[in-house]
Amino acid sequence: MTLRIGVTGHRHLADPTAATRAIERELDRLELTHASTSKETLAFTVISALARGADRLVAEAGLRRPHSRLEVVTPMPLDAYREDFVAAEDRAVDV
Repeated sequence: MTLRIGVTGHRHLADPTAATRAIERELDRLELTHASTSKETLAFTVISALARGADRLVAEAGLRRPHSRLEVVTPMPLDAYREDFVAAEDRAVDV
């Protein structure tokens, strides 16, 4: 079974580590709930624009799970969207 998770959020997070922990806890909860009612393997598909902040944290957490994947959507044509990523670390997506 595949669960699709769409994400959009803030780029600047006060505590990215705490946000990552919260995301991981929620994914754990979803997996446990699914496992308690089904013998099927649960996979996540994260749908994200990969902006810095919440978008990337959820994408990274989802991809750490077995059988999961990422779908990238952009809010505008890709060349125009890339211009919005000014800092080099924003353009260096490592998911």
